[in-house]
Amino acid sequence: MIEDISPAVRNINVPTLVMAGENDQVERVETLKQELIHRNPDARMKVIPRTGRLSLLEVPDEIAAGIRNFLGVADPRGRDRP
Repeated sequence: MIEDISPAVRNINVPTLVMAGENDQVERVETLKQELIHRNPDARMKVIPRTGRLSLLEVPDEIAAGIRNFLGVADPRGRDRP
């Protein structure tokens, strides 16, 4: 990881969503799983297929849908959740 925050992750005590691009070469999915998800029992991981480091710019609607789904909020535009 660019910045090692793994020791601090143990202090997070709320449900957490970690989103990552499948092809991200900087913060690799396997590293995030090992360093973040493994250390936080309340964390959930969503891997965005066919995206890299800039998944927020590549597929903003899919990112927003993942966050809405995690929060349990309906899409105000009436689109289905993925």
